[in-house]
Amino acid sequence: LNSPYHQVETDGREGKMSPAVRLGTKVVSRLSCALVAACYGIYTACLARGTMPWSTLFFVPFSLPSALRLARFVLANHADKAAVKPAKFLAVKWHRNFALLLSLGLLCSHGNAAIPIRLF
Repeated sequence: LNSPYHQVETDGREGKMSPAVRLGTKVVSRLSCALVAACYGIYTACLARGTMPWSTLFFVPFSLPSALRLARFVLANHADKAAVKPAKFLAVKWHRNFALLLSLGLLCSHGNAAIPIRLF
């Protein structure tokens, strides 16, 4: 969702129907924020239900600053095609942070962070 902001005019002329062309950049920026928030909502629901290990709670919140940076950036700059270009990089950075920190928390939940590797 975050990559085609700066291409809305040319995509519309070319007939490409990306979400930004169909819905507009303002709606797509809100949708992007909602999807990031939904990831944290699902994570919190799994944590509360007991399907997510509590050890992840020590790591996942550290991804919140990159989520907030992404949300603030796309909401403030969605209409300026020159300024919004870094949105895709911020989205990738948030995705990487969230996934790595969640994985680290899951690894630590097993009581032993070392993973045995068996070659044969």
